[in-house]
Amino acid sequence: MYQTFGIIGMGVMGKSLARNLASKGYKLSLYN
Repeated sequence: MYQTFGIIGMGVMGKSLARNLASKGYKLSLYN
């Protein structure tokens, strides 16, 4: 069972992190 992540600030590093987590099946809540 995967967790839900929230990421604030989708700069260069945040964007890569979000894409990686999404590709692994994690549910994300994002805010730029």
